[in-house]
Amino acid sequence: MALVFPSFTACSNFVKVLNVQNGDLKYTIGEAEDESRATSFAISHDDSQFVVTYANDLIKKYSLANNEATLDRQFRGTHNAPVLITRFSPDSSRLATGSADFSVKMWDLKKQFCTHNLKGKSVVSAMCFIGNDRLLVGYTEGDVKLFDLENKGIQPTEWKIHTSHISTILPLTLPGNAPGAVIVSRDRTYSILNVETKEKLKLIPIFEPVEDAVFLRNPQNLLTVGEEGVLKVWDIWSGRMLKKKAIIGKRIDTVLYREATGQILCVTCDQNLLFVDENTLTMTKQLSGFNDEIFASTFLSEKSNCLVVATNSPEIRIYDMNSWSCHLLQGHEESVLSVDSPPWDEFLFASSSKDNSIIVWRLRDPSMKLEEEEKDAEFEAPIKVAKVAVATGHTNSVAAVQFSKHKDKPFILSVSDDGTLKLWPIQKILTHFGGESLKLSASFTIVAHHKLINCVEVSPNDKICITGSMDKTAKLWHIDKDTMNLGIAGTLSGHKKGVWLAKFAPNSQNVATCSGDSTIKIFSLLDKTCLMTLSGHDFAILALHFVRNGNKLLSADSGGLMKVWNLETGVCDQTIEAHEDKVWHIELIERARKDDEYVTVGADGKIIVWKDVSEEVQLEEARKRAERAANQQTLANFMDQEKYEEALMFALDLAQPFHCLTVINHLTHRGETEKLGKVLKSLSSSQLSMLMDFTAQWNTNTRTYNASQQVIHYMLKTYHPDDLLKLPGINRILQALIPYTNRHYERLSKLKSDAAYLNYVYSRMRLD
Repeated sequence: MALVFPSFTACSNFVKVLNVQNGDLKYTIGEAEDESRATSFAISHDDSQFVVTYANDLIKKYSLANNEATLDRQFRGTHNAPVLITRFSPDSSRLATGSADFSVKMWDLKKQFCTHNLKGKSVVSAMCFIGNDRLLVGYTEGDVKLFDLENKGIQPTEWKIHTSHISTILPLTLPGNAPGAVIVSRDRTYSILNVETKEKLKLIPIFEPVEDAVFLRNPQNLLTVGEEGVLKVWDIWSGRMLKKKAIIGKRIDTVLYREATGQILCVTCDQNLLFVDENTLTMTKQLSGFNDEIFASTFLSEKSNCLVVATNSPEIRIYDMNSWSCHLLQGHEESVLSVDSPPWDEFLFASSSKDNSIIVWRLRDPSMKLEEEEKDAEFEAPIKVAKVAVATGHTNSVAAVQFSKHKDKPFILSVSDDGTLKLWPIQKILTHFGGESLKLSASFTIVAHHKLINCVEVSPNDKICITGSMDKTAKLWHIDKDTMNLGIAGTLSGHKKGVWLAKFAPNSQNVATCSGDSTIKIFSLLDKTCLMTLSGHDFAILALHFVRNGNKLLSADSGGLMKVWNLETGVCDQTIEAHEDKVWHIELIERARKDDEYVTVGADGKIIVWKDVSEEVQLEEARKRAERAANQQTLANFMDQEKYEEALMFALDLAQPFHCLTVINHLTHRGETEKLGKVLKSLSSSQLSMLMDFTAQWNTNTRTYNASQQVIHYMLKTYHPDDLLKLPGINRILQALIPYTNRHYERLSKLKSDAAYLNYVYSRMRLD
């Protein structure tokens, strides 16, 4: 079984602990409400302690156990600037904090005080312990100092080591028992030091500004990362590059290595996590750390199980929904606004962008072997995508793009902020599987609206399409697949603000539109009349999707709310707080032999997967009804057979106060309350406690208080008060019983007094 280790990542003012296998959040350390930003953190070598530092000079120490962090203590670091680096000693008894105030403070974690204040001449860039009593510190200006901590004074013995570096450095302790260290610098060199003699042994060029480095399983191999996004493995003594691999086209800031799994973890400058195999240096997984605003998404197929996402960036993000590994796809020059995939191809999808272009992509089938040209690709990734075709011709941002629903004479429709609707035949794409990308030409262009067009949707039979615009209308267009032309088919009006989206019903001649006026309208395609208007949202409605074969409708608004509508009644069945900001898109995840799922994406950068549990809810309700009927029948059978003890115990086992009340009322109405005492004798302490709890509830109502008082009466006759005081939760029950019992007593006393007065008045008025 593979070992699974958590990943710790700082997120503003708290730390997230993730499952590295799928990116799921295990737990968090710190409070999201904290005002100060976390600047550094460290984990002890035995994984039992965790320290995080904040910009306000606060240091918090936690204990790690059972997938949770417990705060042990917090204290001030007494630095004059934020702490940038934190390190534990090998035995986890000491903590070093390096700050932008040029100083390093050494803390004794057992005695809980600062033992040393180590000063430098520039900002501390890195630290590493050499044993438990020596600390090697690097500074941004290239200085390196070695401190001997055995000196008990506040100023320990220190040596400045001349390394010839002129830029930020990173010290690493040599593996094994070698008395040395490697100093890696951004000045494109690294040096080897003898810690015992404080001498530089070698200075070796590496021809790249290095951001981070680690030793691999072989103690002679040093892995470096930097500006080029290339992993390089060096023989530390000869300076010979053993191998290199380009895994991404951007800077890598951090690299970590876990010997137990042979896995390398890289962190890029745009907050993405790259998992790399140690032996091949190929990327096995990528987790995206920042989505910004998400405009659209499309699910390719069950076979690929990939979700394509358009974010507020030129890069398309492709997520493997099994592991949520993310592949960043470059091709557009500006933000991607829309993505879509056809139902007739499992690996094809298209994207449209603010750069006025449309690109058609094909995902490589995971079951196919790599072609030679793919093996020689610049970057290797677990998800591989090829650019199939490019379409240009719009003069403004392409707001939406959609494929035809059928493979026969396929096409793409696109709408733009220039007000035009274009039709692009794509028959030649079906047989294009390699080489240079094709150039698509539009067969038909029409000015569809005089204001911005927000959406385009193709009908299930490919015969018509609909566009929605900020001119408050939605227009229907005939599609002639023989000539690849379009013709006006009608206009749907009635909204008071712009139409954001239109969707065809799957099994009826209807279409739904949503608008900035916070309403949804259902139109008939036969006579273009409005059949229904759904109101209930407080904000502009941006997304729609038919569910349950068109019997229900999902809608989402700019306030983050999602509603489920019953189209037979026009009533909202459920309202869900889905996102913290605008919800831009709802996507169906359809898989064979599985329940449908839905994905929502929005301006909060979140991708949320929802499951349709309507059938499960109905089955559960039916099961509960059947169980309730069976229980009622069983209780009735006990009552008919005068098995009151069994009836009451059965009701208590079900934890049903109503059934218990039924048994007690039955005994009361039949004048057989004496049997209640016999029943109470057979109850266990937990059953007695539960019955007393029910009694306290009945005692609050004048309709059921009599049963409550009967139970209390026979409870006191059957059990000694000292025994009752030993029941679980009896104090809470008594506090609830006493006030209402006093109220009932006062009411009955007044009733008795009034009855006596009435009897007296009647006797004095009676004529002999």
